[in-house]
Amino acid sequence: MNPGRDIPSYFVYGEPSRPIDIGFFHVEAVRERNSVHMGTVEPHQHADMAQVTFWTSGEGVYQIDENDWHFSAPAVSFVASRTVHGFRVADHSDAIVLSMADAQLAALRSGTDLRLDHSVFATGKGGEWPLLERVMTLLLTQYRLGAPAATALMSSLSLTALNYIARLSGEALSPSAPAQERTIYAFRNLMEEQSSSSWTLQDYASAIGTSPHRLDLAAKSILGKSVKQAILDRRLLEAKRLLRFTIRTIEDIGYSLGFEDPSYFSRFFRRMTGLSPSAWRAKETGQD
Repeated sequence: MNPGRDIPSYFVYGEPSRPIDIGFFHVEAVRERNSVHMGTVEPHQHADMAQVTFWTSGEGVYQIDENDWHFSAPAVSFVASRTVHGFRVADHSDAIVLSMADAQLAALRSGTDLRLDHSVFATGKGGEWPLLERVMTLLLTQYRLGAPAATALMSSLSLTALNYIARLSGEALSPSAPAQERTIYAFRNLMEEQSSSSWTLQDYASAIGTSPHRLDLAAKSILGKSVKQAILDRRLLEAKRLLRFTIRTIEDIGYSLGFEDPSYFSRFFRRMTGLSPSAWRAKETGQD
């Protein structure tokens, strides 16, 4: 890992971010970009698109925020937009990567059981894994063909892939309380947009068009925590991202997250993790 001052944001890995169309799809094999990454993709994020990565061969370590998964193929990840991710894999490893615009993903949401507001990783053998591989291979083939009427078929295949991932990862939405799930989906999307702000329960409720009481009930039912705790957890996640993946000072990170007093940020971080920001950074980056 080569941390810089900011977490890199790309279109596809190695290419600068750029505006993407509402119905944007992109599919490629990891080895097609091997000359760029040589098996090591440094931690980065995508501003307006999510990715599915299905490992067809090899092994390595896949990283999503503070979590590292040591895996052997087959394995699959769904990474929501603005999530920090990367990998280190053996030379013979390959995967199919499906990227799609957030707007396209929103259009698919009603047809999938996968929770699209956060990231998942799963690995295993047998069962429905060969079926997911077949769907991902069809997506790659269809994308390479570039047929004029490909969008509808790409959408259908992507939806099928998402539903397989939901089942294989155990991350399917609960069939109960669909209204609450929609509320929390909107809430979590807003938290991503406002991760560095000081929005309150009332601010989120007003933006979603519900009452603070109903939003808090939905959070406790779906997330198992209050809105206040969810906001604190999201700020902690952003702090961990910046501590682990950048070289920004602890004071600067605290300011960027809305903590005007560096000592208050340190107390917040220690209360949430049991470690000071500097101790946590040293532990996670191997500098202790």
